[in-house]
Amino acid sequence: MASHIRTSLMLLGVRNACAIANTERCISGVLIPVRHLSRMRTRTGNKGGFWIDRLAPPLFDRTAIERKLDENPDSRFDKVAPARIFQSSSAFSDPLVTKFTNMMMLEGMKDKAEEMMGRALKAVKTIQLDRYHAADESTKPTIIINPIKIFHKAVENCKPVLALAPLKRGGVTYQVPVSILEKKAEWTSMKWLILAGRDHDQKTDKFRNALARELIAASNNEGKVIKRKFDLHKQCEANKAYAHYRWSK
Repeated sequence: MASHIRTSLMLLGVRNACAIANTERCISGVLIPVRHLSRMRTRTGNKGGFWIDRLAPPLFDRTAIERKLDENPDSRFDKVAPARIFQSSSAFSDPLVTKFTNMMMLEGMKDKAEEMMGRALKAVKTIQLDRYHAADESTKPTIIINPIKIFHKAVENCKPVLALAPLKRGGVTYQVPVSILEKKAEWTSMKWLILAGRDHDQKTDKFRNALARELIAASNNEGKVIKRKFDLHKQCEANKAYAHYRWSK
């Protein structure tokens, strides 16, 4: 039986010993019938293994699900792949907040990072509510109370457009202004916000309060991070004479 299994796997392209051993163990335990091997795509790598290829990617947005059903009503019968551990269809789940929390995490303490992020957003809402109740009737509609909207606006305002890349030519290192990708700009924006939140007096202030103030200031195009972004753009403007070096390797 084992020799037939090994031969079938070799014909399917599996040459990884670990993958073959795992498959033999699964088949001997009657977890995967032999007749189903032809329906599976095998792929070898550092760890080996195989998986089924005919699974639709999971969707979490309700509008995306409705659009897919309108385009193809039979898609409701498709087999959907399981969601990753960090993916959720909850109305309270935000991918950008999750990414920011992961960047804020230290030494793998995810629970602590989530608690600090929740308290920071709560502090944002508290500050905005106090400002809302203290304002007059004409300015109240312009005050944003939702902390998630403030967070997204702050991250968007802090995204740099250009960056400086070191390039060595003739024994001299030039700081060449280059355009920055969208994902890199988003990562840089969130990293600056985290560093600005940590730059406070730990004896008299807490990180969640400092981060809340920085998020509110950045949403209004103010604060340390906005100044840092403008300083970077000024440096790129000052080094525009070296911009032609970005085409060289």
